[in-house]
Amino acid sequence: MKKVLFLGLVLIGFLIIGIVLLNYETIEPIQTMGLDDKEDAAFLESEAFIAELEAKLGEKFLIDSFTAEMDGPFIEVDEETMLTVYEINGDTIQNKIDIETNDDLLAIQEDVELQQELWTLFQMIIPLENRGNIVKFGFFTDGPDNTLAYVEQVEDDPTKWIVVIDLQDGTNLATVFATLIHEYAHVLSLNDKEVEINEDVFFDGDEDLINDIREACQNLYLDEGCTNEDSYINQYYEMFWLDLQLDWEAEVIIDDEESVRQFYERHEEKFVNEYAATNIVEDFAETFTYFVLKPKPKGENYIEEKLLFFYQFPELVELRAKLLLGLEEYLDYKEK
Repeated sequence: MKKVLFLGLVLIGFLIIGIVLLNYETIEPIQTMGLDDKEDAAFLESEAFIAELEAKLGEKFLIDSFTAEMDGPFIEVDEETMLTVYEINGDTIQNKIDIETNDDLLAIQEDVELQQELWTLFQMIIPLENRGNIVKFGFFTDGPDNTLAYVEQVEDDPTKWIVVIDLQDGTNLATVFATLIHEYAHVLSLNDKEVEINEDVFFDGDEDLINDIREACQNLYLDEGCTNEDSYINQYYEMFWLDLQLDWEAEVIIDDEESVRQFYERHEEKFVNEYAATNIVEDFAETFTYFVLKPKPKGENYIEEKLLFFYQFPELVELRAKLLLGLEEYLDYKEK
């Protein structure tokens, strides 16, 4: 039994031993089905469409427990180990960079077929026009039963992002798909169009400057910077976190899962799952994942109101449809 936890936005150092100049061409993306091609656009928001996708997938989306049976054998590691990084060029990954690692991990580091398959899934579900700021695609492992994937700003440019997947956890399609949606939600909500990124803070981490920016920020302040007033996450914060923030600050200890669990139990009716109670950033990403993978709700309770938050933005409704239709295309491609 495998439980996957989403732990994103963790800075890691890369020890690079060489660059292999190889261009791995992806499968050409199948032409995405136009949103007008469905007889009824509401079908994309229905339980029937989700059930149709799950039937093709052969299992339900694992967004309630993120638990899946995984085939071993697995390699245990003492610490998070970066394995490989590619540059993204449109719908292809290229210029493979292998990171120095121990002999036990060489087999998965050299598993180009699995790496290519995970990239194909990603590039088919995330529309090209929505991932222009994602410039690198990497693979790591922290052993089985830990972090499946994360995103972070690249080390030399805070406006660009890298997606990183654990090769040992990347074999269950339903879980990987849900995880990629979650991680993409971080890029969607924390990019430089949504947050005022200060390069001096990013590169130098000056505490005095951070405090000055935090005090001057009139909106939600995050590690990435001061959010714009009309950013998705600031609007989400003002609607769902203003009454929670003081309780969260008093009750939750950073990186302490037990305090998160206790906070969640006291406010269970307000979160889609326990992990969403970690902080505002993870709550946004988890709720966005439910928005994508659940039928449109009626707004009968607090959690359903949080899902309906995303439906007020036509561009996010269109993005949701493209993500799901992209998965449908990928599943059809795999059947061929």
